[in-house]
Amino acid sequence: MLAEMGLTSSKNIWEGKYGFVDTFMNGGAYDVQKVLERLSNPFSVISPGIVLKIYPSCSSTHVAIEAMLKLISTYNITPERVKNINCDVNYRVPQDLIHHDPKTGVQGRFSMEFCLAAALTERRVDLDQFEDMKVNDPQVRNIMKKVRMNVPPELQSRDKVDAGYTIVTIELMDGQKYSFRLENSSIKGFPSNPLTREELLGKYRKCVQRSALKGEQVNRSIELIEHLERVKNIKELMDILSLEG
Repeated sequence: MLAEMGLTSSKNIWEGKYGFVDTFMNGGAYDVQKVLERLSNPFSVISPGIVLKIYPSCSSTHVAIEAMLKLISTYNITPERVKNINCDVNYRVPQDLIHHDPKTGVQGRFSMEFCLAAALTERRVDLDQFEDMKVNDPQVRNIMKKVRMNVPPELQSRDKVDAGYTIVTIELMDGQKYSFRLENSSIKGFPSNPLTREELLGKYRKCVQRSALKGEQVNRSIELIEHLERVKNIKELMDILSLEG
């Protein structure tokens, strides 16, 4: 339907750089026949399961954001005390996060510098941060200049994309250094570490704040979605979400 309406896409979506094969097979050699043999056995939506991102940015920023939030809450770190921020990541992260000097909210979603600066200055990362005005805030931009990404030798191989780790180290003006390490497999919202119901509903409510849905409509939509298998007519939910209910 979208193609009929004129939507276009890359002609190299399957075998091109950062395409389907490169993304799901880490760019290695592949056999189409073997891919077809495993198709639906099982579907990835069943195993390992779906990912629900807790932060509205590229997933390559998530482990570092989590580590940053842990550091600033544990040691009560404030922006004016920070001298440098170093982030040890796997080789794929710099390839994904291409905007080192973002100017827009969209670019900020693919910027480690901005995401860590936003986490430090506001102690949270949600939709409100990814606005052009926030990206160009002088305090945020000052912190962005202090962020560096580093790929240690042991994280430069393809097998470390998911199995590796991320370390965020903050150096303060007085010379003190604090580090926090998280395994990439522990990323919040992934099947191995799913969101709690409270976290999921919190994200949903935060998102619908930007719509015209009112309180009762939000509550009813949650009720319907959480018990979708019992809904006899989907029209009620669609009417709510399309603001016709």
